[in-house]
Amino acid sequence: MFDGVKKTIGDKEYIIPALSLKQVQDLKDTITHLRLDDYSGMAKIIHAAMSRNYPQITLKEVTEILDMNNILDITEAVCNFSGLKKKMMEMAGNGLTGV
Repeated sequence: MFDGVKKTIGDKEYIIPALSLKQVQDLKDTITHLRLDDYSGMAKIIHAAMSRNYPQITLKEVTEILDMNNILDITEAVCNFSGLKKKMMEMAGNGLTGV
C-alpha cells in the first residue's frame, strides 16, 4: 500500500495515495482543464489515485461511491497530496472553498 490520505466513503475507509508521475502525465489535460463542474474529470483523478492501492476498483465503481458531499473534498485531498495544490488554488479563485 502506498501512503495516502484516509477517507471514509460510504461505510468503507480508503487510503488514497498521491498520483504517480505517469498518472499525472496521463491526466495532464484533465488536470489542466479541471473546473468545479467537471465531475467526470474529478472522478478520473480520484480513480487514478485510488487504483494505486485498489487496482481492482473501476472508474464506474468510483463514480458510484462518490457523491456531492465528498467529491470536492476528495479531489482536493488527492491534488494536495499529489503536489497539485496550484491547480486547486486556481479553482479556488473560481469558487472552490476550503482550499
